[in-house]
Amino acid sequence: MKFSKNLFWDTDESKLDFEANAKQIIARVVERGRREDWLEVLRYYGEDRLRAEAIQIRSLEPKTLAYLSVVLDTPIENFRCYKEQQSFPALYHY
Repeated sequence: MKFSKNLFWDTDESKLDFEANAKQIIARVVERGRREDWLEVLRYYGEDRLRAEAIQIRSLEPKTLAYLSVVLDTPIENFRCYKEQQSFPALYHY
């Protein structure tokens, strides 16, 4: 897979293990990636695998969570990050 250069600025992209680190890759792409990155992840993993991994992500921004819920046709209540929200949420959502 080929991603935008700024997406994995902290990692050597040639050393990414797309199977072992699928959840981390998907989380980074859906939160910070461009449309081309999203399409690349969707093409590589497929919608079913993308849904399965995204549901298990511990932390997603509220807008990203809502977007994934709609795009993946999955109720927001099924996402782990929705179930395990902090008891005292942050004062400001950026």
